[in-house]
Amino acid sequence: CLLDTQGSFKGFWDLADLFLIVTIHLSKIYTSIFLPFKIGFITESYFIWDLVDRLVDLFFFVDLILTFFTPVYIDFEFVRSHKKLAKNYVLGIWFYLDFISVFPFEWVIPSSGSFLTLTKLLKLPRLYRFVSSL
Repeated sequence: CLLDTQGSFKGFWDLADLFLIVTIHLSKIYTSIFLPFKIGFITESYFIWDLVDRLVDLFFFVDLILTFFTPVYIDFEFVRSHKKLAKNYVLGIWFYLDFISVFPFEWVIPSSGSFLTLTKLLKLPRLYRFVSSL
């Protein structure tokens, strides 16, 4: 099952994306400004910022999943094959950057101190993707 680029779900997602565009920009601002600040200077956990982290992660995770189901142009050909879409995404760098930035390392590898800070640094590929999209 692919997403029809003109279908109702894709239209809904695009509308939700449009609605969330402010959230996206806020998440990009959050990722590009606050996350590095948080990594460098904030050692305590605050519920509201943890919630914001989870919501931003959730949006980027859903976006990662939808990338597997959204037809794209590859070498001037409109590709609708799941196999080709998955192969193109997984063999490219973006899948790994996207995956690393949404994977909850702090839940899987519970730790504290500098290692926890290192796991937070893994969220910074979002910053690269944001800057490269400008």
